Amino acid sequence: TLDLRLSSAYPYLGVRIGEGTEVWGIGGVGSGTVEAVRPHTGAGESAELRMRLGMGGFRTRLGSLGSLDLALRGDAGMARLETSAGTGVVSRLSASPSRARVGIQGSFGFDLGFGRMAPFAEVAGRHDGGEVVSGRGLEFAGGLRMEAGQRFRFEAQGRFLAMHSADSYEERGMMLLAEFRPRPDGRGLSVQLAPRWGALARGAETLWQDEFHLLSASGFNGGGETRTLVGYGFAPDFAPGVFTPFGEVSAGRANRAFRLGLRYALMETADRQFFIELGGDRPLAAERSAATRYSLFGTLRY
Repeated sequence: TLDLRLSSAYPYLGVRIGEGTEVWGIGGVGSGTVEAVRPHTGAGESAELRMRLGMGGFRTRLGSLGSLDLALRGDAGMARLETSAGTGVVSRLSASPSRARVGIQGSFGFDLGFGRMAPFAEVAGRHDGGEVVSGRGLEFAGGLRMEAGQRFRFEAQGRFLAMHSADSYEERGMMLLAEFRPRPDGRGLSVQLAPRWGALARGAETLWQDEFHLLSASGFNGGGETRTLVGYGFAPDFAPGVFTPFGEVSAGRANRAFRLGLRYALMETADRQFFIELGGDRPLAAERSAATRYSLFGTLRY
């Protein structure tokens, strides 16, 4: 069995330039330990673990073709994991995956009477580097977003790798999200239901969201999984802002987990907002050793 303990931090910055360009970057540093235990002898082999990562991206509006809006999007990032001179099989291990991607996205929106719908599609070329997958590929993504009033949102998106220079390498995935939002001031009931199949539709997509997303970003096993989150926001008299306790349950063929947390939001205006969220999640699968993760997220927009 392999036991990994990692403490890490990921500072993130996003900037909007004018009305049509967004730029963002994220870094990451972490340290911890990794230990391998052989099942029959019980002998332990351990080493210190270090992690570093960096990633950045941009989106800029190219113009319109009738009602079709076109945008150029790209992102690039790399990470490095390495262990120290420890004992046994975990001594002096290293991995350095990387990916660069650029593509064209087209979208258009139209009114439905009770809400608004916006289909979108994207084609992107990418270059992968690292020990497991290395080469060039072409991927397609698409989906639609729909909003009904201020409190209901539905989104469906899928992605597949049309070609790749690495032999027998495939990626495909689909995600649905149905969300009942709280009131505009953050108070009231919120519910999210998000089934996923295959690989994540786009791992970096969370960084493009305009709003802080409550659903956790924990690992996804690549098979099938459904996540359900319920929260309720209230504004107490003793403090400004809105507090939202929430619970999340994820269930898939290979894993089950639950997550509890508390979110605090202080929204002065649409352009001046502060969010912070504290949570903990724990797997429930019987075949796994119990491991709990604690996380702290924060966002400041001005």
